[in-house]
Amino acid sequence: MNFYQNFQNHHLTNSEMIDQSLMQILDIATPQSNFNDPLYKRFRIVYSRDFLIRCASSPYALLPPKDIRKIVTEMGDIVAHFPRRRPCIRY
Repeated sequence: MNFYQNFQNHHLTNSEMIDQSLMQILDIATPQSNFNDPLYKRFRIVYSRDFLIRCASSPYALLPPKDIRKIVTEMGDIVAHFPRRRPCIRY
């Protein structure tokens, strides 16, 4: 483990570190972060393709959540935006 990984894990609780290692062992997801800046605390989780396929075929994926309106209004950053058309440029 290099210095940056050690530095970032210092900010995590024991349960969060266990969750990250468990995800890697089960090949569900891999945490990734920016190691160029040691103070960069945000990281993203990259899910394995097999895990995403299992989630998509789950019965929970067939119906939207009951509070979808609340999710869209309160957490607009995580909801995919509808693609907008670019204006036609005519030459």
